[in-house]
Amino acid sequence: MNDALVALKLPPGMRNTGTVYQSKGRWYTGNFVRFFQDTIQPIGGWTLRTLTGATMAGTPNAALAWTPDRVGTAQAPVLAIGTTTGLYVVSSTNVVYDITPSDVVSAGNNANRIWSLDVFGAYLIATAMTKGNYATSLGPYRWECDTAVAAVLMGGAPIRPQAIVTTPERFVAQLGGVDPNPEFATVPSSRTVFWPSQESTTDWTPLATNSAGSFNLTTEGSLVCGVRVRGSTLLFTTIDLHAMNYIGAPLYYSFDRVGMHCGIISAHAATVTDTAVFWMGQQQFFMFDGFAKPIPCDLHDYVFGSFNRDYAHLVWALSNPAFGEVTWWYPSASSTVPDRYVTYNYMENHWVRGDLTRTCGVTSIPPNAVPVLVNASRQIFDHETGFTRNSEGTPSVESGPMEIGDGDQLMSIQGLFPDDKTVGDVSLTLYTAPNPDTAETTHGPYTLTAQTSLRVKARQVRVKLTEAVAVAWRVGVLRFSVSPSGRR
Repeated sequence: MNDALVALKLPPGMRNTGTVYQSKGRWYTGNFVRFFQDTIQPIGGWTLRTLTGATMAGTPNAALAWTPDRVGTAQAPVLAIGTTTGLYVVSSTNVVYDITPSDVVSAGNNANRIWSLDVFGAYLIATAMTKGNYATSLGPYRWECDTAVAAVLMGGAPIRPQAIVTTPERFVAQLGGVDPNPEFATVPSSRTVFWPSQESTTDWTPLATNSAGSFNLTTEGSLVCGVRVRGSTLLFTTIDLHAMNYIGAPLYYSFDRVGMHCGIISAHAATVTDTAVFWMGQQQFFMFDGFAKPIPCDLHDYVFGSFNRDYAHLVWALSNPAFGEVTWWYPSASSTVPDRYVTYNYMENHWVRGDLTRTCGVTSIPPNAVPVLVNASRQIFDHETGFTRNSEGTPSVESGPMEIGDGDQLMSIQGLFPDDKTVGDVSLTLYTAPNPDTAETTHGPYTLTAQTSLRVKARQVRVKLTEAVAVAWRVGVLRFSVSPSGRR
């Protein structure tokens, strides 16, 4: 009897919800791979930077990259990193400068300290919020790009803020804090948005002669963070989403709730792309493209089923526009730092997962324009560069069960015809079982050739592809040569 060719054409992305068998006919798990333009391929590697200058301390949890422009003279790109201990900047030549404000130095290390960073003109602006204890939050601060001078408090600003963001109209919007007017309160508000006069970081007292102001959001939630989008500023709370829109004098801003029951899980869990804003909530993922809506996730059980909620405030997000991806790093059940990632490809609508400890990062820094990520040990990596990975893992992808033929009889797998960019760049491991409820048998790994000979009998099979050569490999549709077999 002639063999038949059976193509294993699985949909892109991974499905890891429920049992392994529920991922029948899908890719189930993997690490360091992406599905892009009908192929499986490895994500790019990363290169460790060699740093000089000051020694960073604490665990990094916030990063921001920008190119200062002072007096019309373009400066070299700068990377700011906030840690549980302090605030640092890294120059384009990888020199580290300690710009920690004096009161943060005095306060010492705080494992629950989370930085909020943004740019106001040439200046870095920052706040240091303490998770669950607004009374010990610090800031806001301003750093004027002088590496010999630490960041300083913004004079006259509400103290103990939760986050800070610059609006498209060049207002500094501070989320939460103690009203500077002592007539009102000495306890930080978690629902008030403050802003100084336009183009100012010091003129915070509302007067008829300036544009400073404040607004109390109508919400049961607490403000967490804000992001700039086209023509608006989005404000995230623990339970809903608000739009801060410029309307001019005398009120200057209107505030509209644009999403309900879509609260954000942490101060860095949102990322902005050209088409939408994406963020992670308490139990699901969301996007806003004019409307707030949940995103169905094929990895929901995997992510939220093994999640250390005591450290949920460390979740952070990053976009990678070159591949149409947004990625969230989060702490798994046994970790106190973000050690796993989940990626959503919003252009092709699928998900992948992986294991990698990164605690903050930025989408790109000129001139290389590649993602720059930081780990818990304060090491800085240029990602999507080459295919070496600092001995942190090997790209692989593993499928759920697939029935060979009609699934009603044993089939003999005689061979495999790979669809590789270069044969031999990946190896193949087979997991077979005579029935869905019986133990699997492992075959391989096999070094793939143009026609790889196999001698395997099974009713059900799973496959695993593992990188064998660290190059830009590509895998398309695998085909098995099969024929009916007896029960022997």
